[in-house]
Amino acid sequence: GLWYLRDVTDQDTQRQLRAEAAFAATTLGAMDALRDEVACEVLEASPRKETPWRRYGAWDWREAEDRWERRRCRRSSSVVVVEVALDTRRAPCVVESDFEGGFPYESFAKGVSKVEPSPTGDWLAYAVDVVGDERYAVEVWGNRGLRVTDVDDFAWGPATLDFLRSDDAGRPFELWRKGFDDD
Repeated sequence: GLWYLRDVTDQDTQRQLRAEAAFAATTLGAMDALRDEVACEVLEASPRKETPWRRYGAWDWREAEDRWERRRCRRSSSVVVVEVALDTRRAPCVVESDFEGGFPYESFAKGVSKVEPSPTGDWLAYAVDVVGDERYAVEVWGNRGLRVTDVDDFAWGPATLDFLRSDDAGRPFELWRKGFDDD
């Protein structure tokens, strides 16, 4: 029997484990190149998705997804240059400090749950969950520097950004509104 395999310090056990490791390396080593080739084929065959351009004021916006990367892009109706406004793998956000009395600091969030351009197309609001508790911080891209924490959802109005907050039981509780003027 293989009862000696229970004792890892046993010479026979160590010899058996070395033999198994050598056999696995020899057998599976030949598959490394094939594994890499298949992975490349899968990546090349992955569909590239781009949503159609949608008009928001003087700007056209669209979402582009390439393999595992998602971006929000905008272009001016008068200029052909496309600007990547937000890469959802590295979305700028402010993170609260874990230390008592600590200050928030700027960082990047890997996941973005919702992204919406303003009706004029000048700003882009997005929600990030940097802690994982499904309580989002809404950040606004585009010269506004606006940030609202503990938000469940948000939506643009004609000249406002509205935020929905829930109470401790998870029920809709407050609707906040931030107005934007033309200055």
